[in-house]
Amino acid sequence: MFSKTSEYGMRAMIFIAKCSNSGLRASVDDIVDETNTPKPFISKILQVLVKEGLLESTKGPNGGFVIKKKKTTLAQIIQALEGREFFTGCALGLSRCSSKNPCPVHDQFMHIRDLLTKTLIESSLSGIVEKLENGKYKIK
Repeated sequence: MFSKTSEYGMRAMIFIAKCSNSGLRASVDDIVDETNTPKPFISKILQVLVKEGLLESTKGPNGGFVIKKKKTTLAQIIQALEGREFFTGCALGLSRCSSKNPCPVHDQFMHIRDLLTKTLIESSLSGIVEKLENGKYKIK
C-alpha cells in the first residue's frame, strides 16, 4: 500500500517517538535494529525528515534523533517523504485525472483515498506510542 520509503519512515518515527517519550535519543543503529530497516536507506529517510522539520538530529557519542514536533501525525510523515500528491494523486498515476476528467477508477479510489487520508491525519505518533507501551501492538 505504501512505498518502502513511507513504511520505513513511519516505523522509524514511531520508534524515535517512543525513545523521545523516555527522554532518550535514538541512534541510527538502534533504529535499524528496532525497525528492521536497511541502514543506508533509513539514513537517507532520516535526513529528509530532519530537513522537513519533523526530527532533530545531534551528532556525537550521545547523539541521535528526537521528535521535533510532539503532535506529529502519520500524514505529516508521508507528506514529508512522498509529497502532497500522495493525498491528491490519481490511482493510476495519470497527471490529468480529476472530477472533470476522471480515470476509470477515479470515483471508487477517491473514497478510499479520502478514508486513508483521514486515518493518517488522525493517527498521531503519541497515540501510536501509547498503544505500543500498553504492550498490545508491536513495530518489529
